[in-house]
Amino acid sequence: MRWIVLAVALLAPLAGRAEEPPAEEPPGGTNIVFVQLGGQIEVARYRSGFQLAGGYQRFLKSIMWLDLATSVVVHRNTNWALDGGVRWKFARSKSGVEAYLRTLLEFAVFAESQTQFVLGARVGGGAAYYSSPGFGASLEATISVGPAFGGDSGVASSLELLAGVEFPF
Repeated sequence: MRWIVLAVALLAPLAGRAEEPPAEEPPGGTNIVFVQLGGQIEVARYRSGFQLAGGYQRFLKSIMWLDLATSVVVHRNTNWALDGGVRWKFARSKSGVEAYLRTLLEFAVFAESQTQFVLGARVGGGAAYYSSPGFGASLEATISVGPAFGGDSGVASSLELLAGVEFPF
């Protein structure tokens, strides 16, 4: 009888443990289309411009998302960039705010007197607020640094501050 009581005492905590739930898909959907508007400062050239960006995010697993984006920067000359990388989204708070970290490789074309190509790394972070499952607003800050090839070889670097909307589906 003592063995039975001992076995029940040892196994009782295990019986009460719930199995971990399977990984859930994010609320709102596994795909997101976003549009952002903001400003960019090119650090090496001491100039700034307006930036319009758009992109697509696809849920991969856990907190990882595939992130593809393109942007146009308008100032005296127009720059175009194509980005691809990973976004890590952290748990959404009760108020609907979700923080994230974004790392991308960027291919940019500077349309100046001589076209210049930049292959850079972009690192940034931000937060998105979801008021409902079908809509989100985001605020993001990023830094981009990389070698520039072409007309003026050297290093290209920029800082961006963008605000936008996200549409999960």
